[in-house]
Amino acid sequence: MRNLATTCAYLCAGVWLLFTATGRGAEPLIVRVPASGCHDADLYFVELLHLALKGTVDTHGPYRIVTADIDVPVPERGMRLLRDGHGIDVAWLQTDPELEKQLQVIRIPLLRGLSGCRLLLIRKESQESFAAIDQLAALQDMRAGHMAGDPQGAILRANSIEVADGRDLQSLLSMLRKDRFDFLPLSICSPLLVTKTDGFVVEQHLLLWYPTAIYYFLPPQHAELAERLSAGLTGAISDGSFEELFLRHHGDYCKELLTGKRNVIRLRNPRLPEATPLHDNSLWINPEAGLAFRE
Repeated sequence: MRNLATTCAYLCAGVWLLFTATGRGAEPLIVRVPASGCHDADLYFVELLHLALKGTVDTHGPYRIVTADIDVPVPERGMRLLRDGHGIDVAWLQTDPELEKQLQVIRIPLLRGLSGCRLLLIRKESQESFAAIDQLAALQDMRAGHMAGDPQGAILRANSIEVADGRDLQSLLSMLRKDRFDFLPLSICSPLLVTKTDGFVVEQHLLLWYPTAIYYFLPPQHAELAERLSAGLTGAISDGSFEELFLRHHGDYCKELLTGKRNVIRLRNPRLPEATPLHDNSLWINPEAGLAFRE
């Protein structure tokens, strides 16, 4: 496996890897992904896409993953680009009913629900104020920060948590520093949680948890590619390579954060589609029970 720097160079050059195992001279399927595939935080999604496509070369043929000069900062933009066929074939987005109505969706949670596990970035001097919070009612006395356009805002508001909107991460950090809100909920996958930021700390004992999923979404007309990716991901789950990749990217901090040491505050998600496969425990992480690993 290439290191991150080499992998990113390959991606930004526009090519991941080409397989021609099914026939000499066969034309590869071109799969275009957003430019964020070059970012360290999103490399996991491209590697998983590669894993699913690689596992279906024998049945579906060779492929090439290329990065498009298009970014998808919020799900609404991703929905428009995919729906209208503008430059990308696959994007990884947090689901909601409208996305699933408009696009092809593969209902396999790529982060096993980890995107719904949120730690709180707070001002250093605020830790004592959070120490007594052990349930949602107490957290509702606090104000949260939120990036405009991110689906998390609607979830926080649905749980009666007051929200202050910011344009981007830097503006949110500035607002937090100026006491415009009390905490910034961040995915436990966020690089900011392991990066020292002057004046801020990760709150010590709380974990917010709401059911959600990041799926691969595709244009409505890409039914064949959707079928291929579904088959590839299902195969990767069966042979353990999905879990191996997931743990390689996320296992270390998951073991530390999801071991029962934090008080879990559950939030309801009114935008969770009814078809979400919550009944299949093999697809999800339960932060109250910790991670289930293969022996």
